[in-house]
Amino acid sequence: MTKQHPEILNAKSTAVLGSSADKSVSAVTMMTTGTVTTAPPLLNTLEADYLNLPLELWRLVFQFLSHSDILHGALVSPNLTLSQFCQSQIWSLITAEDWVFEGFHQGLTRNASRVRRITCSAKAQLDAIAAPWCRGITHLDIEQMRFLSSTVLERILEHNCESLQTLKVRLDRTTFQMVTEKIAKMRELKELYLQHWEGIYPEALEAILRSCPQIEVLSLGHNSLYPFKLENLNRESSSLKREQQEQTLIVPFRIRAMVLDGAVIFHDELVLNLASQCPDLRVLSMQGCFGIRLSTGFMMSLAQFCPKLERFNLTNQSITDDFFQTLFCTMPHLKEIKVSGSALSDDDVKVMIEHCGSTLDTLDIGLCPSLSSHSVLAILMGCPRLTHLDAHVLSYE
Repeated sequence: MTKQHPEILNAKSTAVLGSSADKSVSAVTMMTTGTVTTAPPLLNTLEADYLNLPLELWRLVFQFLSHSDILHGALVSPNLTLSQFCQSQIWSLITAEDWVFEGFHQGLTRNASRVRRITCSAKAQLDAIAAPWCRGITHLDIEQMRFLSSTVLERILEHNCESLQTLKVRLDRTTFQMVTEKIAKMRELKELYLQHWEGIYPEALEAILRSCPQIEVLSLGHNSLYPFKLENLNRESSSLKREQQEQTLIVPFRIRAMVLDGAVIFHDELVLNLASQCPDLRVLSMQGCFGIRLSTGFMMSLAQFCPKLERFNLTNQSITDDFFQTLFCTMPHLKEIKVSGSALSDDDVKVMIEHCGSTLDTLDIGLCPSLSSHSVLAILMGCPRLTHLDAHVLSYE
């Protein structure tokens, strides 16, 4: 080996790693001709300094990544020691797509106490969030699960009854009684989605509604409601005894948004009886309801029961010829109207502009075969607050 001049520094360096995987890199020794200098420790391969970023920087990093990317990254690097803030951000939200990741169930079991919003896939395993320490869930969506253990569901609802604000669940005869009892304890519940249920009868629905009068969003879409009328919800009904009316009909519902999309409804009394108990209703969606044809009489009663209604979705809904003109005349304060696929005519548009033109901000009139391009131009000129207009598949000749 060629002998070097004693004044020249030797460029060789040696990184000495500890025998244990938990230890940090000890040092880098810089060898010179008479002096040994110790440099700062290298980054640990398991606990790097860049993981200890300030919270402000972590928030900035998370803004550029999708939630699934963040979660997947945490699962493929399980040995990384992240801050409590990072762990809470990763596991606070669980989507239906996350359940397919390898190692997801094990990670969920370790971090169940951090879960706040969770949406389950059809084959999700819920035993992890049924643990006693999982008590902070605010939004629970298990609507896709058709085969769910009633015991597991009961534990989840019991542990989170004080925190749940949104609940989406598929009911059947074996679970509705238990769910009704748990819902009665959920004082923070604001949104209730009871879609795709099986074998539920009218009294069961009435019991559920009575158990949580504080909810603001109610969805009964995609259910078979054809035998329902819900007469007992009407204050003037004589089917209840006077004592029962005084006990159960003291305060109307606080429902502000109601969704009946795709439901099978043979009696418009069902909708009107519900509406009669919702004086604060502002959003009503009846997209593609089967078995019902809305009439002028229905519209006049609805306007009387719900004077604050602002947004109405009637996409693909069967109606009578004079329905729309009655709608626009009785509800001149509408802000959103969706009537795609309906029999809306040019004359109806004139009435709409006259009564609702000053308040409309969203309008969907696509796939209306009776409309001409002149109506579209009249809408653009007569609705100054309009920010969204869907007029696809109309004739513009």
